Amino acid sequence: PEGQVFYLADYSAIEARVLAWLAEQDDVLEIFETDGKLYEKSASSIYHVDIDNITKAQRTVGKIATLALGYAGGYRAFQKMAVNYQVDISDEEAQAIVSKWRQANSAITTYWHTCNNAAIQAIHNPFTTYKAKLILFRSDGKQLWAKLPSGRKLTWNNPSVMDNQIQYQGVDTITGKWTQHRTYGGDIAQSLTQAVARDVMTNAMLKLDKEGFNVMLTVHDEIIVEVNPKLKALTEFIEIMNQTPTWAKGLPIAAEGEMCKRYKK
Repeated sequence: PEGQVFYLADYSAIEARVLAWLAEQDDVLEIFETDGKLYEKSASSIYHVDIDNITKAQRTVGKIATLALGYAGGYRAFQKMAVNYQVDISDEEAQAIVSKWRQANSAITTYWHTCNNAAIQAIHNPFTTYKAKLILFRSDGKQLWAKLPSGRKLTWNNPSVMDNQIQYQGVDTITGKWTQHRTYGGDIAQSLTQAVARDVMTNAMLKLDKEGFNVMLTVHDEIIVEVNPKLKALTEFIEIMNQTPTWAKGLPIAAEGEMCKRYKK
């Protein structure tokens, strides 16, 4: 409409931030609270080079490792992600990168096992709560719940454990039918991370709505509002998005945005 514009902003590395916060990977949190050079930090641990001397190619590998390995991905997952960046990595080199990344992010690696074990214990012992740092797992025999820091719960239907492998029933995204699925610590950590990131985002959306910003849509980790720029400033919009929810103390959040007349990517 005449006199209206779009403000749009997205969260910077929100999944990496939330995962580090849930797993208590303090050195990663410190990076986000200071210079934000996470990809350089990953490259430094892989190549044993000072963070200030990382080359562009090494930074790219650090970025791929950060994006591909946070949820227990192995060397195949790293290679698959590397293709998107036109990086060719041998099996041997990819495996070495995976090992070095996991050593440098031991709290996250441990968190996968913590989540897996807490979920299995909850399935085996209904009506007993098991803690995986900030997450509480509990089952009634028919459902497995993971209570998030926000108070919201994730649910796995009809959970069971077979050969120390968690199974549950869910909808097949291709056929649309209910079927048996399997999950594990890294996969659970991914669900928890993305759920918490969603809660951070919806917390901001509710605040924006309360402050008179007309939320039009979201795209992944991006919020788009329609406003009269004479009444509402872009800086106020971003400031609200950067506010850490009361239940997420210690989670470093950062959003960057711009004003435009047409949505663009």
